Amino acid sequence: METKLYKRRWLMLFLFCIYSMSNALLWPQYIIISNIFKRFYGIDNMAVTWLSLIYFLTYIPFIVPVTWLLDRRGLREVVLAGSAINCVGAWIKTGTAHPEGFAVTFLGQFVCSVASVFVLGIPPRLAFLWFGEKEVSTACSIGVLGNQVSRLPVSF
Repeated sequence: METKLYKRRWLMLFLFCIYSMSNALLWPQYIIISNIFKRFYGIDNMAVTWLSLIYFLTYIPFIVPVTWLLDRRGLREVVLAGSAINCVGAWIKTGTAHPEGFAVTFLGQFVCSVASVFVLGIPPRLAFLWFGEKEVSTACSIGVLGNQVSRLPVSF
């Protein structure tokens, strides 16, 4: 059986890359200007480091349930759930711009880290379902690239 290939698959891959970038940008935003956050919140370097490390620790317990959801509920529902969680986490972090708000900032970062688990497992599944056998590796690579592009150093 051959997979019917639609031109919109490239649009879907592009949209996923944008979604992946939006999540990936939320990860290192505190650590890159840690000196400012240490002064603003009155915390030490380790507390700012935990804002980044929470992503690694969250991945461990959540990868199995999210993979199960991906198998049971499908690509669309997992991507929508991950997008919603990402949005909620970003909104929580937006509301923490006061010196007593570090705990809420950490909560927002934790919520965004949960959303990242929903993002990281998507590229191979998306490539397998939407692309032909000669395009799967390219599509998977592009899907992963969306998450990595946001980590490139930008200097103006």
